[in-house]
Amino acid sequence: QGYATYGVGKWHLGFCKWECTPLYRGFDAFVGYFSSGEDYYSKLQDTGYDFRINQDTYWEANGTYSSFLYQSALKTIINNHDPKVPMFLYIPAQSVHEPLEVPDYYYNLYPNIKTKGRRTFSGMVTALDDTVGLVVDLLKKRNLYNDTIIFFTADNGGAVPFHGNNYPLRGAKSTIWEGGTRVPAFVHGKFLETTGVRYDGLIHAVDWSPTIAEAAKIPYIDPDSDGVSQWQSIISLSSSKRSEIVYNLDNETTGLSGHAAIRVGDYKLVLGVPGALNGWYKPDEDYTEADDDYVGNW
Repeated sequence: QGYATYGVGKWHLGFCKWECTPLYRGFDAFVGYFSSGEDYYSKLQDTGYDFRINQDTYWEANGTYSSFLYQSALKTIINNHDPKVPMFLYIPAQSVHEPLEVPDYYYNLYPNIKTKGRRTFSGMVTALDDTVGLVVDLLKKRNLYNDTIIFFTADNGGAVPFHGNNYPLRGAKSTIWEGGTRVPAFVHGKFLETTGVRYDGLIHAVDWSPTIAEAAKIPYIDPDSDGVSQWQSIISLSSSKRSEIVYNLDNETTGLSGHAAIRVGDYKLVLGVPGALNGWYKPDEDYTEADDDYVGNW
């Protein structure tokens, strides 16, 4: 469709064969790693070293904090991009995935936090924030900012064992409570009719691809997709195109299997989890998902 496409960060979408990797999945260039979590400095994990520029292993990344590598790559990409060509820039950040690691500069920004892990986590968030700020500054310097739409979201709730905190929501990453599945997100750009407001419509992760495609005026053709475009709902603050969400956690890992949940309109049903409510309830009114007063017949 004429777009230059770049990926910077964590792939984690399969790499059993080259055809599953970024350059075969629509990207012109990629800087980052293929797997899930790895050391922010050594780039090591159980399966070995993992950091690449396009398809080539980049051994020189060893020893440099990942956020700094991504910032350097983003500078190169944006500064060398031809402004006459539309750009799609995908930045799946490694932060704040475990292991918890951050340079002393960021760690020392939070002397008021007594828990070492939470203090490190907070520093990692700030390093990520600096990366986002860098992208904005670079786009402004290249006079690209006013023609840019920024979509920011997360893939799951915070991991409590690694000092994530989803309060007041119940649960965490790997659960189907709101703390594991409801995440912050925002859309920014001059194309929005109203700004500085909160949108309360239902949006599922699979909706982002068709939403971004419509925003870019690109036909979205994927017969296997369950996503629906939410672009018109977002820009006009109209009702969501989605009224149902199925929460799947089809995992054979002990402690994560046998769970099921569905949301229909304002109501949610959770089954198979110890402590689950016995009936339908409204998660928007009961963030803790623990109050039987909200349970009723649906």
